[in-house]
Amino acid sequence: MATMLHEAGVWDSPRVSDGIIYTRMVKAGVCGRLYEIDQTLHAFWLEREGPTWRLYYDVIASSPRRARNAIDEHDDPTEIEWRFVLEKSTSG
Repeated sequence: MATMLHEAGVWDSPRVSDGIIYTRMVKAGVCGRLYEIDQTLHAFWLEREGPTWRLYYDVIASSPRRARNAIDEHDDPTEIEWRFVLEKSTSG
């Protein structure tokens, strides 16, 4: 995840995370929350479809509470508005 976020210009360095504090297994991957070094909390959803990894990062919501709860209230990341959606293929 850190490499994908860094390569996309979302993070200045691949070492910006201060740790994942929560995860939940979902149908095709995992979702959770992580802290950046500056202690801001971000939600993420990482899924794999064949050779393609898709990373959804940083929920956009009408309140901090809705942003925080979004990954627990949905079973599909496309039901949530995200600040970044990144894809990376591991084939070829």
